[in-house]
Amino acid sequence: MLKRKRNVPFEPFDRLRTGGLRKPFVFSPAFAVHTMKGEGNQNRMKVLLLPEFGKPFYPALEEQFPGVDFVEAYEPDQIEREVRDADIVFGYLTGSQFEAAEQLKWIQTLDAGMEGLYNAIPGIADSGITVTNARGAGAPQIGEHAVTMILMFSRGMDRFMAKQRDRE
Repeated sequence: MLKRKRNVPFEPFDRLRTGGLRKPFVFSPAFAVHTMKGEGNQNRMKVLLLPEFGKPFYPALEEQFPGVDFVEAYEPDQIEREVRDADIVFGYLTGSQFEAAEQLKWIQTLDAGMEGLYNAIPGIADSGITVTNARGAGAPQIGEHAVTMILMFSRGMDRFMAKQRDRE
């Protein structure tokens, strides 16, 4: 873990790399533009958007962050072409797509667990590329589901449903 002097805050990327992240961190184009390119810099950042289910939300991102090139890519060959000059990827890459990335700095995964990404691309941990997850994104639904299941079993609903199914 990096050692810092007292009263010197960690930068978010440092916290991510050292595992010392104190708060959930999810993709923020505003943070990315400010941190990666610097305010006022004329270089446009390219963000590759991979999940097709996010299509309804992408126009709002483009409107809110006109200085960022958001590129949607859904087919494997298209992803491999577009990832070459992408700065950020929102979604998961395959090993060959990761190898094709020449200037990638950040991958934002879609869920809390990242085992699949690290298993698919073992070298990602040593690559220097920042990887963040969506920790907590599904927490309310998981909690509600757990309470629902507790109530179902404590009230015998599983037995009731079986009897209903068997017409008893």
